[in-house]
Amino acid sequence: MKKILSLSLAYSCASLALSCTRTAVRSLSNEAPGEILGDSSATPCQSSLASCPANGCAAQPSDDASFNQMKRGLSTATDPSTAVPVTIDALTRLQSVVDAQLHVARRDFTAATRAQLRNLTLNGQQLGEGTLVRLTGFIVRADNDPQHHRGAHPNTGESVNCNLHAPDDNDFHIPIVANSGDKDCQSVTAEMIPQGRPAQWNLGLLHDQIAIQSKRVMVVGPLFYDNAHAVDSNCDTASSGNPKRVTLFEVHPVQAFFVCPDGTCSDDNMAGWQQIQ
Repeated sequence: MKKILSLSLAYSCASLALSCTRTAVRSLSNEAPGEILGDSSATPCQSSLASCPANGCAAQPSDDASFNQMKRGLSTATDPSTAVPVTIDALTRLQSVVDAQLHVARRDFTAATRAQLRNLTLNGQQLGEGTLVRLTGFIVRADNDPQHHRGAHPNTGESVNCNLHAPDDNDFHIPIVANSGDKDCQSVTAEMIPQGRPAQWNLGLLHDQIAIQSKRVMVVGPLFYDNAHAVDSNCDTASSGNPKRVTLFEVHPVQAFFVCPDGTCSDDNMAGWQQIQ
């Protein structure tokens, strides 16, 4: 794999023909599909996101608390030029390595298991939980979805965010696919966490504009293995409570986000990519 060769250009809303106005929070109906994980009725354990600790609602010390802390970020590196380029196919194969070699159980958040997940390799290169990566692709398009239940959408209550339910207090779940028109069941998840999330990273932009216009995107952040869930890549069945995707490896949290304005950007370098921040 090649490393990114240069740094990003400054983002300009006008140059991408996109509106950067933050959209008003939309209410959630009772028709949200089951893969909106934590679609939670749990009572919040804090009154606001500002008072929510890194361990969320999990008691300290515990494996659940450590898992929540990992969701806040496993890497302090943020320079896209140091990120390892990955593809949907590579992360699908990395899932196969975990399945064949580690047999990680669902909700096994122990330190020993996380250490094994960090020390994985693929094609002779270290690539595991905590590795800073960059992934390019398209956000799954969700037409006729004004409530933002499909495609790019907010979770609605998770322990890591103290079971708060408002969209602005929750992660944005971004399904990334290799080709425009691919489905959630072919995707890798990127998560934009609410702590410090830029105002321009909003659902009006992600769901209503970038996805609908089929603009290519790049997400940069550490890999995180979400074994609170199971893989569900069956395109022929409805969700049974797990997000539709090909792997439990996520880009989580997204630390940098880029758009290719004209479709000519390369996966091998940063030429032409424009940053949204």
